Amino acid sequence: MKRFIHFLKEEFELTYHESRLSAIFIVLMLIAAIILFGLKSFLFQNVSKIELKEYELTAAARIEKKKTFEKSTRKYNEVSLENFDPNTVKASELIKMGVPKFLANNLVNFRNKGMVYKTKEDLKKIYGWDEEWYAKLEPYIIAPAYEERNDYSNFERIYEPKEYKPKYTYKRPTSFDINMASSEELQSISGIGEVFANRIIKYRDALGGFHSISQVKETYGLNPVAFDSLAVVAKVAQSHKKIKINEIEIGEFRHPYLKTFQIKGIVSYRNQHGNYKSIKDLEKLRVLNPEVISKIAPYLSFEN
Repeated sequence: MKRFIHFLKEEFELTYHESRLSAIFIVLMLIAAIILFGLKSFLFQNVSKIELKEYELTAAARIEKKKTFEKSTRKYNEVSLENFDPNTVKASELIKMGVPKFLANNLVNFRNKGMVYKTKEDLKKIYGWDEEWYAKLEPYIIAPAYEERNDYSNFERIYEPKEYKPKYTYKRPTSFDINMASSEELQSISGIGEVFANRIIKYRDALGGFHSISQVKETYGLNPVAFDSLAVVAKVAQSHKKIKINEIEIGEFRHPYLKTFQIKGIVSYRNQHGNYKSIKDLEKLRVLNPEVISKIAPYLSFEN
């Protein structure tokens, strides 16, 4: 130890006290390294033993599982399959032959819903019946052609054709007078509901009646297709009302074809020049154009 301290003092130019402390530190480090190495070896050996034991247990479990599988396989192989008709066999009979319960139930349920197994291949349509199961059972399936079967006692459902009855019956509307038609009669026309029926009646009353069926087209918002359907059955039989143009006053004079200033012009001209004799007298008024005159003419009476 003294030689080692002297070596440190001479080699590293340390004092005696520094050399002594360095020597003690180095010795302690060596002792600690030896202890750690020994502890690591001890722990490694124990861990290896534990892992080996776990591996042995896992291997034993795998062997046991394999034995159980082989046992169940032998049990399945020992099951004796028998010939069966899928159209008559019961689920319990299939289960006894080794067919899984869900496959047996699927076969019977599918049959109860109206399925008729005409050929062996029809079993492939059942949910869960894959190629492997079909190959195992195919030699034992008895499924004669459907035409050759004459026993229908096992089928629970018998479908009979039912007479078709339409939900709605179309009634062709009867002919009616447009000037006397009610809301219900107008609604019998395809495309005319309650709103348009009331709108047609309101416009008819404002005009004083229709003098031509084509006037119905002037109803606001009326579909041209609906008008075409109406024109087939509607007619103008009742005459419309006429305005006595030589007697009516401004307060009573109202018509959809005339605006307020035009009505005032008609009455003012009459008061200044006398009664109107014919429709040609209206052509003298600047407030009326030929189109308005032709539309209002059927509604005017020139009698004094």
